[in-house]
Amino acid sequence: MNLQTLQGGGPIKELHFPQVSPEGVEVEFAPQIYFEAKIDFNDVRSGFRDTSSVSKAMEIYPVDDDDLWTRDMARDIDPELVASGTPATGRLRPLPAFLDAEMMKRMEGMFVNYLMRYSVVRIYRNFALNVYSNPGESLEDFGRRCTEILGESFRKDLDGLHEVSQRKLEQVREKCLRESVGLVSTGGEFDEIKRDSHWKSKIHKVSEHIADLFLKTELSKAGPDVESPEPHSSYPLPGLQLVDERLQYVEIEARQKIMHLLNQHREKLRTTDEYTIRPNLKDIHLVRRCILWMPQELEP
Repeated sequence: MNLQTLQGGGPIKELHFPQVSPEGVEVEFAPQIYFEAKIDFNDVRSGFRDTSSVSKAMEIYPVDDDDLWTRDMARDIDPELVASGTPATGRLRPLPAFLDAEMMKRMEGMFVNYLMRYSVVRIYRNFALNVYSNPGESLEDFGRRCTEILGESFRKDLDGLHEVSQRKLEQVREKCLRESVGLVSTGGEFDEIKRDSHWKSKIHKVSEHIADLFLKTELSKAGPDVESPEPHSSYPLPGLQLVDERLQYVEIEARQKIMHLLNQHREKLRTTDEYTIRPNLKDIHLVRRCILWMPQELEP
């Protein structure tokens, strides 16, 4: 069959898949329909923009208008491995008699339909942040980016909690000052000095612990819980147990609020799932259609 008749007078290009055959063995080549296309993936919701190149070959057989190609009927072809023209050696099977310009147009429509059904890009979406991954961005990289985005508000909330804890420590310090004025001790002035030194040192120590805790807390998708402080068991001087209990309460409350804040933000980081993008008809651009001669089983 004259290939020029397939396009109503315009030539259709022929390609072949090179095949090196053993000496004395003739390779048979069968014709297949070959398409190259570019697909523009444009998604308004996610802002995703990307272009994909597709090269496929299909067997040539009679088709009806309502026929559909399935995924296994198309073969991926590397354009770099395809040579122009017909094979220099080997035996060519004849083109099917039913292959005409109308049939080629029908197969072209089937190929576009095939691409619309099976072409898909899968990216990642974080519901809580309304953030989508970029082309080629892995789930791990996307997770890190979401953590960075959420980290700014997390640190701001964390600083706010730190200020609240500092104010509560200051309230404990002022309360201790007021109570120490009227506190009578059997040990006299020496015990009073020791007691004042103890609670001042204790407040300073707890303040440093809390500051260090807020400073070292980092947002991550998963991580260890914030541990509670160890309770104190001995109080050698009167009035110290109450002071320690107040300070311990402030520290425990700070740790609990940090843990609550961490869990809230971690939950936001975990709201990530897969988001699929499919092309519309206008996004598929057929680059060329050719007859591709494919080598069949070697025959003596």
